[in-house]
Amino acid sequence: MKRPLLKSIVLITPLLFTACSKNKNAIRVVNNYDLVVYKENPTEDMKKLTKEVNADEIILMSKNKGSFMLYFHSTHCSVCETVSENYRNYLKNNHHLIYTYDLMNNDYDKLHQYSETTFPETAATPRILIIKEGIFIDEVANGKLLKPSFFNPAINSFIKSSNVSEVKTLKGLNKYLENNKDPNVYLYNSLDEHSYSLYVKKIDDNEKSLFIDVSHSNEDLLAFALANYSYIS
Repeated sequence: MKRPLLKSIVLITPLLFTACSKNKNAIRVVNNYDLVVYKENPTEDMKKLTKEVNADEIILMSKNKGSFMLYFHSTHCSVCETVSENYRNYLKNNHHLIYTYDLMNNDYDKLHQYSETTFPETAATPRILIIKEGIFIDEVANGKLLKPSFFNPAINSFIKSSNVSEVKTLKGLNKYLENNKDPNVYLYNSLDEHSYSLYVKKIDDNEKSLFIDVSHSNEDLLAFALANYSYIS
């Protein structure tokens, strides 16, 4: 398979965004409740608490009109090391579900074939893509990712608050149940188009609820969830 050309973004820009719900490109971003636990006791590897996706998943989400943020990075990108630290600190304090994609997954060709505009042959990293209803509408890149004073407000400017949360660990589930009485808890499978489309509708409805993705959950959570909760319908 042809490996995409890699270009690191290093241009520094003085532009400073401010968090603003009036941004016409803002999307409703799900809360990652595992990060609430992480902030109180940051002993686990945060990478295990975030949601790493592959090309097939990104394409499925896009085809089914999902709205999401995608942190596009590479393990072989020196600039990404600095940005990833800002990214982790941001998530620790804001608890948003931002998907991550590593260019070294070796399936970038699928993304390029799906959309040459969004995923050009020369793949620039790091950047955070804003996908709204399945369509790439904007991105956060360049110097806005290199400093927290730029990074945080730039990301926040694209985020609408949400009543929907998601977990992939049993600790995250227990923390959510501790803080929310009689919650609506649903299972879904992000690898199944029908299941994912129902999930997207729930996000749009913004009903206070918790979701567990069976295709990304840790083993301890998965066993408990399958025994106690039902799939979204």
